[in-house]
Amino acid sequence: MVFIDHMGNVRVKIVMYGPARSGKTTLLKRLAEEVEASWKAKVRSIEDPEGQTLFFDFAPFELVDKPLAVDIFTVPGKYIHLRQREQIVKGADMIIFVGDYSNDRLKDNIESLRELVEVVDKQVPVILAMNKYDLVYRLNKKELEENIPQELEIVYKIDVSAKLNFHVRQLFMKAIKLAIKRAKGF
Repeated sequence: MVFIDHMGNVRVKIVMYGPARSGKTTLLKRLAEEVEASWKAKVRSIEDPEGQTLFFDFAPFELVDKPLAVDIFTVPGKYIHLRQREQIVKGADMIIFVGDYSNDRLKDNIESLRELVEVVDKQVPVILAMNKYDLVYRLNKKELEENIPQELEIVYKIDVSAKLNFHVRQLFMKAIKLAIKRAKGF
């Protein structure tokens, strides 16, 4: 939920949701590198020895010389972390669903989208960001889109590659703009 913090900043919460190993943490780290000149940010991660997110990743972004702060969270993708995902999604102004373009991940993407329907407030808009666009052999996005639950309000679709830094900045700038626009509507 958008609010004004103790410093007078407009504060927005964005949550990146998606299956395990879809690249949520990598996207967040890439974003921090990409915008470091104009935003103050530090990514904090709690990972297992294999590099998988255990509870969440978090990065507070504060726009230099502007009263805007964006808190970006990623959720752990493993099935056993459902309760953590439910808690992290609460109060989100925007959801970025990070899908995985890997050929063998269609089922995982669909299951994660269906789960998202159960944990997110139906009024929270969702961006569909398909990661790993750099793969030569990708899953058929139309097949995934046909399985998007109608209860989700997909407001924007974009192909990204955290590995190549393709459309990373555009994704987050769009998410921030849409979250702020939504907040003004309430």
